[in-house]
Amino acid sequence: MSLHRPRRIYSALVLLAALLANGCSASEAGRAAGEGGARYDRGDYDGALPLLEKAAAQGAEDGEVFYQLAFIYDLKGMADKARQSREKAGPLLEKRIASSRAPLEIYYYLTALYFNLQKDEEMKGAAQRGIEKFGAARNLSGSDLFRLGRLYQFQGRGDLSAASYHRAVEAFEKEQDPNPILYSLALDADGRTDLQSHRFADAGRKLDLSFRLNPKAPDSLFRRGLAHLGAADLDGAAALFSQVRDEEHLTEAQYALDLVKHLKLLEGPTTVDSANRPLMEMDDASLEEALRSAADAVRRSREEAATHQGTSESVQEKERIFFSLTWEWMIRGKPIRETALSSGYADLIRR
Repeated sequence: MSLHRPRRIYSALVLLAALLANGCSASEAGRAAGEGGARYDRGDYDGALPLLEKAAAQGAEDGEVFYQLAFIYDLKGMADKARQSREKAGPLLEKRIASSRAPLEIYYYLTALYFNLQKDEEMKGAAQRGIEKFGAARNLSGSDLFRLGRLYQFQGRGDLSAASYHRAVEAFEKEQDPNPILYSLALDADGRTDLQSHRFADAGRKLDLSFRLNPKAPDSLFRRGLAHLGAADLDGAAALFSQVRDEEHLTEAQYALDLVKHLKLLEGPTTVDSANRPLMEMDDASLEEALRSAADAVRRSREEAATHQGTSESVQEKERIFFSLTWEWMIRGKPIRETALSSGYADLIRR
């Protein structure tokens, strides 16, 4: 027996060392995952990537880690690595949700994962599970209210999604150290709702703050310009439209810049037409017809002034109505170039 005792002692010491080593590896993986996740949350994807990769290499069995890796790999155009990470993330996130303690963030990640994998039924199912658990929850953080809004959006429930984004913005405003990326996304979503509802000053403020919080995110200068244009902040609108370079909005931005120049000469837009009808109350067809009539009125008044049968004041009055109608058309998000060319008054705007 005594001959075997040293070997047994040695084996036990080796096993203990292995257990301790594994424990240290797990601890290191946890620390790397935690620090990588924190950097990910703040939009520092370059800093997060090596930490998350380290956590994965050291055996982290964490769906969040692999979801975050997939997101970053996608940003970097590494499609194969993104796909592999998603394949690992799915079962781990499903396992986590099976626990009654899973936070809303996990439901959000799983839903987004299925969306990226184009698994529509699974996506809607994951979203529904998250909504059932957290939809009526009180005192959610700004981040979780944003995630709840996304779950509603994944289900196509736009009204509830918009309401959650608005609540998220209100919650973020009260937090001392809000997540800048999610706050930015909530502001962008809520700002778009404000823009569609003609709450232009609110839209401009939120969209501008969204950009300041996350300047690396794709930014629609044109959309922000429309918000400032709608709020009659002509200088602010011009500054934004002048920076537009994307092909989709470049020509419209050029029309918008010319419109701003005309409106500034005319001391800003009026909100009623020549019959004192509020512009915002016109339906689109009536507004389009009013634009054509106003363009004809501008041409007639200019001809009359040129032959001394009219006055410059009359010309300015007609121009202000026409350019105010154009302003209303644009802030509704309607393309002005196509309408102006087909109706024959593009030269009045671009001149």
